Amino acid sequence: MPEEVWRGKEVQISHLKVFGCVSYVHIESDARNKLDVKSKKCFFIGYGDEEFGFRFWDDQNKKIIRSRNVIFNEKVLYKDRSSVETDMADSDTSPQKSEFIKLEGLPDVTEQNKTQESLQEDSSTSVPTTT
Repeated sequence: MPEEVWRGKEVQISHLKVFGCVSYVHIESDARNKLDVKSKKCFFIGYGDEEFGFRFWDDQNKKIIRSRNVIFNEKVLYKDRSSVETDMADSDTSPQKSEFIKLEGLPDVTEQNKTQESLQEDSSTSVPTTT
């Protein structure tokens, strides 16, 4: 990078975030009730101009929000929002798949229990003879 060559030291870019990623902006306690949600899903659109903080697009209210208390999900982007929402909706409405496996070719358990019971009855009724 040109900055590294100019100054002679490595440039830190770990604080930079992915443009358009999904973010969860914290809602202050005085702006919400006890049972309201504590964060709002927004999309990262940039950094604050005059003060420290980030800028977000609130898609639900169609407003720009500035905040510092944020959780970023850099794996999901604004362009992916429709596919993520439909995947979530499909998983909620689809019936649960069974995790049981059909085992074919195994003997029925009730038949095994009957044969064991009959063997136990036969052994208990026979009296050993002593000579």
